[in-house]
Amino acid sequence: MPESVTTQLVAIDRQRAVPVSRWQAFYRGLAEFEPDEAFYHKLLAVAPDDALGFNVLWQSLNLALQAADIYRQRSIADEIYAATMGFFSRTVKEGRLEQGMYCFPTRTWGIRQLQLREFRLGTLEFEKTPTGVIEIHIPSDADLDQSQRLAAYAQARQFWGPAYTDYECFSWLLSPVLKQILPAKSHILQFQSDFRIERWDKEQGDYRKWIFHNSQAPIADLPETTSLQRSVKQLLLSGGTIGAGVGKLIV
Repeated sequence: MPESVTTQLVAIDRQRAVPVSRWQAFYRGLAEFEPDEAFYHKLLAVAPDDALGFNVLWQSLNLALQAADIYRQRSIADEIYAATMGFFSRTVKEGRLEQGMYCFPTRTWGIRQLQLREFRLGTLEFEKTPTGVIEIHIPSDADLDQSQRLAAYAQARQFWGPAYTDYECFSWLLSPVLKQILPAKSHILQFQSDFRIERWDKEQGDYRKWIFHNSQAPIADLPETTSLQRSVKQLLLSGGTIGAGVGKLIV
């Protein structure tokens, strides 16, 4: 966590002075597969939201301490706990790229990590859903080299066990359009080859967050810092779109 953010979180903690017993009760009161909106309203009952999201981040980190006890009870390695909860500091750094200052823009996604539904296993994240499907998520700092991907899949299968066989991914990285603009050796296209693409949602717009740091600028004004940004921007200027693909893991 950036030092300046840590300083602000410590100040909030001292000001609010919420006893550990309240965090324990909060954590115990979460429903299984707590919906994002319900979680957010429970957070607001402790402290109001703020422009930078630090009140939500402060609460989430206190709840992460409660989750640590469950990790220990289930004998889940400390390394997995640290990697999984790294979501919070990573999101703060992503906020700076998107808004020019440290912030916590993703208020409720962390309920998945806090409830031991989503884990960072190697370079990828794996989330258990109510239907029993394991959804694969790609962190912004993921290394999509083949060895890293295959190691993550193997670790996930060992972690979740034989009861979970259905692994899916819904991401702009699985957009079939990317084959038109990326070289065959691209790690993104290699990642695509791990899946059987079953559907393409051409209206899905999350690619702006991950490629252009969530810029909502007109297409002509989108940044061209990286080769990926330049390729995608040219596609958009020509009337194309990225969208997102849904795929089943086949490796």
